[in-house]
Amino acid sequence: MFSRIIRTAEPPMQAPASCAQAGATGHRARLLSRIGARSVSKRVPKCQSRCRWLITLLIPISPAVQEVTMTAAPKLGSRSAIGLLRDMRTRELSPVELLDDVLAATEAVQPQLNAFTRVLADEARAQAEESERRLLAGEARPLEGLPIPIKDNVLVAGAPVTDGSRMTPDFPVPIDTELVGRLRQAGAVLFAKTNLPEFGTISTTESVRFGATRNPWDLSRTAGGSSGGSAAAVAAGVVPAAHGNDGGGSLRIPASCCGLFSLRPSRGRVPRGPLPGNDPALLVVDGFITRSVADNALLLDVVSGAALGDPVTAPSPARPFRDEVTAAPGSLRIGWTASPVPGLTVDPACAAAVEEAARLSEELGHHVEAVALNWSTDTLTNDFFDLWAGLIGATSTSTRASAATQTWSSPTTGRCGSGREASTLLS
Repeated sequence: MFSRIIRTAEPPMQAPASCAQAGATGHRARLLSRIGARSVSKRVPKCQSRCRWLITLLIPISPAVQEVTMTAAPKLGSRSAIGLLRDMRTRELSPVELLDDVLAATEAVQPQLNAFTRVLADEARAQAEESERRLLAGEARPLEGLPIPIKDNVLVAGAPVTDGSRMTPDFPVPIDTELVGRLRQAGAVLFAKTNLPEFGTISTTESVRFGATRNPWDLSRTAGGSSGGSAAAVAAGVVPAAHGNDGGGSLRIPASCCGLFSLRPSRGRVPRGPLPGNDPALLVVDGFITRSVADNALLLDVVSGAALGDPVTAPSPARPFRDEVTAAPGSLRIGWTASPVPGLTVDPACAAAVEEAARLSEELGHHVEAVALNWSTDTLTNDFFDLWAGLIGATSTSTRASAATQTWSSPTTGRCGSGREASTLLS
């Protein structure tokens, strides 16, 4: 049986006061001493202003949420996914107990943050009970019992998919997308759908249907977008990881706004279908928002790999992504710029943080040089929105198309640019 005794060896994440407290050595110790213990002010309009950040290891839970919405004992979701999975495998923590804690945290933060569009408590409880049975039988899967919320623009069997819009019908879909199915088959507990702007089209999370998601670090600011609900849930300590997707920054922007980690996986790394329209420009990629690189690598290992019918696939990695987290990278060639979008002003605090990271990278033995990005902001913006408009047009029209014309309608309906133009823009 499960002891239902929660380990104390892994405390809730918080910013380390020193490298010794973080247990860091070598390059990581130097990095933490230079960056990790600081609070970086990012005066980006409508974005959070007290973003503590670390590379790879510890990212703290927002003090705003600790003070405003979670004044009780620290929640289990503030710990790492890897640590929670370990404790469930050793029967020191029950999947049902973990889910109860996550649902309680969800209820506590939702009035302030508005991170979720729907909670699937009954379905999740059945999944957690199945995970408990498997753990007791010694049949644990890679993510057995780990609660993960899914952004409300992909299919989760038994739940509606709203895309944050009043235009979408509110009825359950019968199937999972391939990614959601892989999470489910790996033992993840899919307990909620997370908030997003309508059709994920802007970089803040606000819609007429569901309202705005607020930043746990500062409730007067946005959590970013379009995966803002996922980022807010992780930053608040509800869960250690949440699903999102990214076509123009929709994982990276909210991760930055909320002081978290994310990346946009290579196209074809994670399967996207089945989706209406199937993204004819291959613009959007699924991934995760986490507090640690190691947790993100764990999840990417689970969901990566080609699926039948994928229009493009990425080469298989030489080794699991989790192994890459601790592997020495060698000397990297790194280009950086403090002015990534010509014509727009970068806040001095943000520019200083980038320069500090560049200096530190050079001290760690990498080749670092400043580069100029010579492109037209207007051209880039217009090309991107051509592709985005094509995606929305193809999605809406192919939803009405019959099965016989689905294959034809996906790449052609609503297309605003040539394949060569799309390839050039996305490469």
